[in-house]
Amino acid sequence: MSQQKKIEQQKNTAVPTFIDKESNEHNARERLFLAASSLFLSQDYDRVSVRAIARQANVDPALIRYYFGNKAALFESVLIALFEPLKHALASANGPLSFQNLRQFMLEHKSLMTKNPQLPKMMVRLLLLDETNAASAIMRKVMKRTLHTVSWPIFSTKPLEFAMADGVDPDLAQLSMVSLMVFPFIASKTVLSMQHLDLSDAQHDALVDHNLRLLSQGIFDLNKIASSTIENGAH
Repeated sequence: MSQQKKIEQQKNTAVPTFIDKESNEHNARERLFLAASSLFLSQDYDRVSVRAIARQANVDPALIRYYFGNKAALFESVLIALFEPLKHALASANGPLSFQNLRQFMLEHKSLMTKNPQLPKMMVRLLLLDETNAASAIMRKVMKRTLHTVSWPIFSTKPLEFAMADGVDPDLAQLSMVSLMVFPFIASKTVLSMQHLDLSDAQHDALVDHNLRLLSQGIFDLNKIASSTIENGAH
């Protein structure tokens, strides 16, 4: 058998018989990936079936096993792709932790969340589940892999402790930072409107700088609070 015939034979046997020519021409794998991304972001993981993904992609359900292995592996592939821009930004900013690098990370985080408005809601849904939940475990694994792109102490076992002011609990400080970076993206328009905010792109950028000042300086001037208390008491 000639080398050319061997190559042709390999091409013909490289995919299973249920993958037809039309599916290949329209990139069945890409259609599956896009359909899965849309469904996973808009619905609970357990409610998204293999058949639903295949139906939206207009391909045979068996292609999911062929291309990705199973639904869990497909879900992980979707998350890895979603977090890739943030991972790339962290890799670019790797080095000594500085407010400039931290600001860049927060801006990239903002960009990721605003481009995929359903992502923060999905993250919260999954992270609220029990640790034994399969989808939640996959989310935590991908997030950990993304954040560990850099060796900043902020992502260590005792996050932020190296930079804490005296008397500040590092675990509570971590919770505060997570709150600052998550809540604006999951708050309803009604909640934001109560604060006279619409969180445009410019407002989001301003919020990043505000949060950095909040982290570095604190929000209250205790001396001013004390003075205000004395003055109000005098009236």
